Amino acid sequence: MEVARTGGYDPVMFTEPPDPSWTCGICKNVIIEPSGLGCADVFCKSCLEVKLGEEMRCPGCEQFVPEKVKIRPVVGLKEQIEARKVRCQGSGGGETCTWEGDLPKLLIHHNDECLYHETACIQQCGSQVLRYLMSQHVDDDCANTPRPCRFVEFGCPEKLAKREMDSHMTTALSEHLLMVADESLASKQTANDIQKKSTEDTVAIASLNDRISVQEQLLTDKASKIEDLKKMLDQHEATISALTNRLKAEEQLTNIQADKIKDQQKTSAQNSSTIASLNNRIVNQEQLANDQADRIEELKEMSVRNMNTITALTDRTRTQEQITTDQTDEIEDLKMRLAQNATIIGELKACTDIQE
Repeated sequence: MEVARTGGYDPVMFTEPPDPSWTCGICKNVIIEPSGLGCADVFCKSCLEVKLGEEMRCPGCEQFVPEKVKIRPVVGLKEQIEARKVRCQGSGGGETCTWEGDLPKLLIHHNDECLYHETACIQQCGSQVLRYLMSQHVDDDCANTPRPCRFVEFGCPEKLAKREMDSHMTTALSEHLLMVADESLASKQTANDIQKKSTEDTVAIASLNDRISVQEQLLTDKASKIEDLKKMLDQHEATISALTNRLKAEEQLTNIQADKIKDQQKTSAQNSSTIASLNNRIVNQEQLANDQADRIEELKEMSVRNMNTITALTDRTRTQEQITTDQTDEIEDLKMRLAQNATIIGELKACTDIQE
């Protein structure tokens, strides 16, 4: 539980600030097991017991306390304090415990759940270890964890706890020496085999060196040929680059010419449309001219007929004037007809002027 060394709860562990009246006057933390001496002062029971062991006076009001006076619990205050919510203050490895709950359950949380609370080693080696480091402690530090004998590489099969290892090293010394001797003989035989194999490998390596020399000469010749091929490739690439540039230039010129042809085709199409329109207008004008010519011919024929009629009338009028002046009314009538004919002739002239 998060308790100061002198007895009280650390105020930081409460989710809400505790009441100032709950502060122990001795340890200055939140009171555990509120107790007093009959006066108004309240302290942690453990803090008060320590102070009274030094001097029989109240640490608050400093009144003398007779020996027969006993420490009394303060009724109701413990329940008020324990009704508050608290948060676990455990931490380790850069992490912090996130548990929150009722104050009385904090100790249960510490003993059974909190990864950052110290607890006794599960193998009972006597160490106090943070719960989240327990497996690491068992693997690396615990004196009760069985570990292989230091002569395991020579064949010793024993696995013992740290406190048993020294005794084993003493009692099994002769066995260990025999294991080392056997291993030494085996190593000597292995060394002879290795030396023999080394001699054979030396001969093989010499043969391989000769073959490597031949291969290196072949590689040198091939490298020379590769260099020649690279030069030819560079020349070809330069030629291809030049041809590519020429092709791009010709493609650009072709595109320009194609654009000009498109413009000319567009202009030609516009000209063709204009010519077709003019042809239609000419045909219409010719048709109109033909119609007007036909009309003029008709008017000319009418004019000729009218002239003939006028001539005949004129002749008759002259004859009538010579015959009789009494026919004035008939002559006047003729004059009117002549006036009409003159109007027609004027219209014909106007039409003729228009045609001309």
